[in-house]
Amino acid sequence: MERYEYKPLAERFIRILKLKPANSGDLHCDLIPLSLDKVPKYEALSYSWDDQVPTKKILCNGRSLLVTPNCEAAMNRLRLRRDSRLVWIDAICIDQSSIPERNQQVTHMGEIYTKAQRVAVWLGEESPETAVAFQYIEKVLMTAVLLRKDLQSRMLDLQIRRFKDNSPVLDSVLKGVFSRPWFSRLWTIQEVALARRVDVMCGSAKIDFSHFAAGSQIVAQLQAYPDAENPLLEILKRYEDWHVKLAAFVFRYKKRESGKLSRSAILELARGKSATDPKDKIFGLYGLFSALDFSLAQDINYAKPLSQIYTDETIAALLEDNSLDTFYSITDSQAVPDLPSWVPNWSDTTSPRCTTCWSFCAAGEAPPQFGIRKVDSKLACLGRVLDVIESVSEKTMPTAQDDADWKFQDIIPTVQDWAAFCDPGFTTLFRRVEQKYVTGEIFSAERFCDILIRGGAPLADPYGELEESRDKYHQLSPERVQQLEMSAMCWFPIATAASTGVLYQRMQDYPESIVSDDILTGISLALAALPQAGKYHRLVELMSQGQRMFKTEHGFLGTALPGVQKGDEVALIAGLRMPFILRPLTGQEYRIMGPAYVSGAMGGGWWKDHDPWKDMTFVLV
Repeated sequence: MERYEYKPLAERFIRILKLKPANSGDLHCDLIPLSLDKVPKYEALSYSWDDQVPTKKILCNGRSLLVTPNCEAAMNRLRLRRDSRLVWIDAICIDQSSIPERNQQVTHMGEIYTKAQRVAVWLGEESPETAVAFQYIEKVLMTAVLLRKDLQSRMLDLQIRRFKDNSPVLDSVLKGVFSRPWFSRLWTIQEVALARRVDVMCGSAKIDFSHFAAGSQIVAQLQAYPDAENPLLEILKRYEDWHVKLAAFVFRYKKRESGKLSRSAILELARGKSATDPKDKIFGLYGLFSALDFSLAQDINYAKPLSQIYTDETIAALLEDNSLDTFYSITDSQAVPDLPSWVPNWSDTTSPRCTTCWSFCAAGEAPPQFGIRKVDSKLACLGRVLDVIESVSEKTMPTAQDDADWKFQDIIPTVQDWAAFCDPGFTTLFRRVEQKYVTGEIFSAERFCDILIRGGAPLADPYGELEESRDKYHQLSPERVQQLEMSAMCWFPIATAASTGVLYQRMQDYPESIVSDDILTGISLALAALPQAGKYHRLVELMSQGQRMFKTEHGFLGTALPGVQKGDEVALIAGLRMPFILRPLTGQEYRIMGPAYVSGAMGGGWWKDHDPWKDMTFVLV
C-alpha cells in the first residue's frame, strides 16, 4: 500500500483529521486542509508521545501512515460508532519530517487549542484500578460540594474513610494515575491552559478536568494530618498543580482579573517538564506566551542551534522582567554545547529546583544592575565577593524521590559525612565541641540542622505561587523557627548517632535483610516514634537534594550544586536574594555555577555592612 504523502500548507492553514466511524478494525481517516480563520467545530487531543516510535499503521486518505502505539490507542477511544469525528492531533496533522512546516504549525498551536470545542486528555490505557480511582475522585468532590466543601466536616471525613476501607490499594492507585507521563510533558501545559473545556480519559474512564483537579486536591488535603507525611500531596503539586494553576491564571488574565506573570517564572516552572525535542522547552511555551501578551523573543525555527534558542529566550526574560531571576534556574549541567554559563539549560529536568529564594535577601534591597553584550554572549553584573571556597564535602545529597517509597536511610551517609565535615564531634551522640562560627555565635547542632534545610524556607508548594510578589522578603515566623528547631533536635541524635555509622559499615558487608531487624529497624522505629523527626528527615531530603557542602576561607558553611570546588568564589549579586558560586577565569571574567545557601549570609547584613568600594563588575561568560 502506498504511503501517505503530505502536501505543503498555505499560510494560516492547518489540517484537521476526520476520524471515520467503526466499531473496531483498522483506523480510517482523512486529513482535510482548512483555514484557521474558518474552521468547523473540532476537538484536539492532548497526549504524551512517551518516546515511542511510530509502528502502528492507520489508513489516511486511503494510504498508509504510521503512528505511535499511544496515539493509536487514543484514536481507538475517540472513534465513534456511527458518526465521523473532527480531531486535531499534532503527530498526524503536522508533517513531522518537514522543519519548515513544523516552524509554521507550532506557531499556530496555541490558537489551535484555544479554538477547539474540547480538548481530550489521553492518559493511556486503563489498569484494573483506574476506574476505581476516577470514581473515588468524583465521589469525594460531589460529597464535598454537598457538604459545602467543608473539609473539616466529620461527615465528609467518615464517608471518605468508609470508601477507603473498601479500597485498600487506593493510595497507590491514585499515585499511579497522577504519575502518568502526560503530567510530566511540557506540551500538555499550554494544551490545557488554553482550552475551553477539558476531559481526562484513561481507557474507558472519563472525567471533567476541573472535577479531576478539584477532587484530587481534596483527597490529598484530607490525608494531610498533623505531623504526618503526605506523599500524595507532594506528587499532586509536582505533576498536576502546574496545569491547574496556570489554566486558572490564564482564565483570569483574559478577563483582566489578574496581573502579569513573570517570564522567568514560567520558564523555571516549565524546566521540570519533559520534551522529546529540547528546543520545545522554549517553542512549546510560545502559544502560552502569546495568550499572556508576552513578546516572542524569536521566530520558531527548529534549524536554529539549541544554545542560541536558549540564549535569546533568556535575554528576553532578563530584559522583559528587568531582573536576574533566571539565574536561580542555573544548574551545573553542561549538556548543551556553546551555552553561556549565565544561560540556564532549560532542558535539564533532573537538577533540583531553587524554590526557596524568596525567603532570603542576601544582597539586601539592591536593585539589579546588568548589561548584555549579544555579540559575544557576555553578561556584566554588579556584585561583591563574600569569600573563597576552601574545601568541599566528599558526598553529595541524593536526589529526593517522588513518593513515600523513599528509604529513610538513603540520606544518612551524606548527613554523617557533612556532620564530620563541619565538626568531627557531631558524629557521636554525646560529644559536642564548642567552636565559634564566623558570625560570632557558637557553632551548634542547631546551625548544622539549619544548613541541612537551607534556613527552613517553606516548601508548601514545590512549584511556588504563580502570583507571589517577587519584591517581598518572606521572613520566617517565630513560630515556624521554633517548630523547626524542635523537630531538628528530635531528629539530630538519630541521624548522627555512632550506631548509624556502624549500620552502614555493616551494610557494605552483609545483605540488607541481615540487619533489617537490628539497627536499621531501631532507627526506623525511632523516626516513627517521633513524628517531628520523621517530618524533618523528609524536609532534609527535599531541601538538600543534589547539594554538596562547602567551607570558605573565613569559615562560612553552606551548600551548593555538586560541581562546586576549591577556589570558587561566593558572590553577592545586586538584585538577587541568594549568593552565587562564581568560578574565576581571567581578569573580571567568571563562569557562574549556580545559587548557594550560605549560613549567616542570607539576610543582607554582609551587603550592607561592607565597604561599597568593594563592589565590582562580574563579567559572566
